[in-house]
Amino acid sequence: MGVQAQIIKLKGVNFGPVWKGGKVFFGGREAIIKEWRDNLIIVEQPVSAPFGHFNFKIIRKDGFESNYSLPYEVRNPDKL
Repeated sequence: MGVQAQIIKLKGVNFGPVWKGGKVFFGGREAIIKEWRDNLIIVEQPVSAPFGHFNFKIIRKDGFESNYSLPYEVRNPDKL
């Protein structure tokens, strides 16, 4: 769970090397990639992301999509 523009670490395996990279989508909106490694992706949550529950989707540059959706909640900072 987090707020808009928060930095988020996604840990896993086989994301691919930095020179290949890819994209991360957050509820259909593309996140800003801060760092990409084979076992770690660091992204900035889109500021335009609405509040609510969403899933991350990771797509490598070769078109391979993650086979697991990562649930996430964007919370309204006024209601924390």
